[in-house]
Amino acid sequence: EHAFFQTMARLNVQAPTTLLRVTEHIQSVVSCVLELEEAGFAYSVDSEAGGSGNSGVYFSVSSFEAAGGKYGHLVPSQVASQEGGASGQVSGWKRDARDFALWKHAKPGEPSWDSPWGAGRPGWHIECSAMTLAAAGSRLDLHAGGSDLCFPHHVNEMAQSEAILAARSGSDNIGSPDRVTWVKVWCHPGPLLIQGRKMAKSLKNFITVDDILDSGGQGNPEQAPLRSMAFVDPADAFRLFCLRHPYRSAVTFTPDSLASAGAQMARWARFVRDAEAAAAATWARALTRTAEGLRANVSAALADDLDGPAVVHELAAAVDVGLSALAAPQHCTNPLPLFAVAREVARTLQDLGFASVAPPRSPFAPSATQDVACSHAGSAEVGVAERVLSTFRDAVRSAALEGDRSGASARVLAVCDALP
Repeated sequence: EHAFFQTMARLNVQAPTTLLRVTEHIQSVVSCVLELEEAGFAYSVDSEAGGSGNSGVYFSVSSFEAAGGKYGHLVPSQVASQEGGASGQVSGWKRDARDFALWKHAKPGEPSWDSPWGAGRPGWHIECSAMTLAAAGSRLDLHAGGSDLCFPHHVNEMAQSEAILAARSGSDNIGSPDRVTWVKVWCHPGPLLIQGRKMAKSLKNFITVDDILDSGGQGNPEQAPLRSMAFVDPADAFRLFCLRHPYRSAVTFTPDSLASAGAQMARWARFVRDAEAAAAATWARALTRTAEGLRANVSAALADDLDGPAVVHELAAAVDVGLSALAAPQHCTNPLPLFAVAREVARTLQDLGFASVAPPRSPFAPSATQDVACSHAGSAEVGVAERVLSTFRDAVRSAALEGDRSGASARVLAVCDALP
């Protein structure tokens, strides 16, 4: 666990506010199973009927559906193909082929906890419901997990959670239109593929995050695609590699794909640095439109099912406009447009978790050398103040006079916002 969070920190992934361990929530699990049993959504199977490996408490899908619940609507095709059919009865210890374990009686030598049904352990799905309900309450805005967890795990987790919430509210109709669903949005990222197959230790086709982050000059070429890019943060390169692909799709990892992401990240970082240096002497009308549109376009892309490729497209387009302005500078007293693009690119990257690109220094801010000079001579402070005020005055005048009159107020306010 400690090693995992160390690696996540290296990727600039924020630490969770709450860390849940099922061993610390056994009583919550037991309480949830009791609620389901008392409400008629669960039944017990003894060792005689189920054998030593199957005895315990099971969730009744047919009882859930009889109460108005919709089982399996996340992936109806997979549920329908399950053994026994979508609603067929089966012989033996299960009442329905779709029923699943909530509590399993312990086998000799297994870890176990006391319960009203005897020593045992939680079923796979009930663990998540019990911990989530205990930590986050009765509603979730977002529930995420790999696409391989969609069925049966999330399907079963949804069914038992909605049954528990119905029991707690005293509702006799889980599917009532006035009931708010347990999870508002489900998010199922696709798998990572290596050599066309899902990455797995058993296939020996895996690469670790630490392999990628430590590959600046170490390891073999397959694990060191960024070795020639000395100024690229490997964590940011990998983050951009992920962002380039729709999150629901399977993604094939290759050294070339990571190197390509690293090259694009280096291009963006270089633009922010160069724009900071040249902002006071560069102007292009397209820059103002680019800066104003970037944040809105990125927000719209993220709102559209977390469209990472669209975000990458917007950032790349903004950087292309900025680099074109740098390649053919037009002298102007207004330093704001290029600075605004660089600032929005850097802010967007920071919002997305990239750590290697810092926001550019305001063109109105004193330089580092001027800061040092000010500490040695009082007269230098006056010179710095005069430079800042003079630049600000020229920028305000330019913003007011250039372009159409309807946008003058917005341009002047943008100049004011750039003051440190």
